[in-house]
Amino acid sequence: NSSDEFLKSVTKIEEIFKNYPRYLELLSSPVITIDEKSELIDEAFSKNTNNYVVSFLKLLCKKGHIKGFSKCAREFDKLYKVLNNITTARVVSATKLCEVEKRELIKKLQKLFKKTVELELSVDSSILGGLIISIEDKVIDRSLRNSLLGIKDVIGK
Repeated sequence: NSSDEFLKSVTKIEEIFKNYPRYLELLSSPVITIDEKSELIDEAFSKNTNNYVVSFLKLLCKKGHIKGFSKCAREFDKLYKVLNNITTARVVSATKLCEVEKRELIKKLQKLFKKTVELELSVDSSILGGLIISIEDKVIDRSLRNSLLGIKDVIGK
């Protein structure tokens, strides 16, 4: 029952490694002993990180796989989302969505998919208007560009 705490710890460490790539290089250096790496991890993380996650970092260092932490973090995130019935919708819009539009979209998608929905938003002015939503194995294309292409096909026949 510690998955929330684990996710917080893993996410925090992932962000640190991303912002300080030299620290990750230090932990993967063959010049530094395993004991020194273990001490570095304790100094940096033991006070405010879950003990199991700290132990996992030490294990990755010991086995020479600390650079693979990012991959492990992504996999844990996937498992966490499955466990907690969370899905991600990738949404492309012609213009940036306001907060009200985001909330309404989340509400509709949660009702449709019966899951907690997180949004990954991007803007592509070439769709002219509307939205393209990719969620799970479905694509919902309600873009103006797609509608115009449909009309063009009907007129062309």
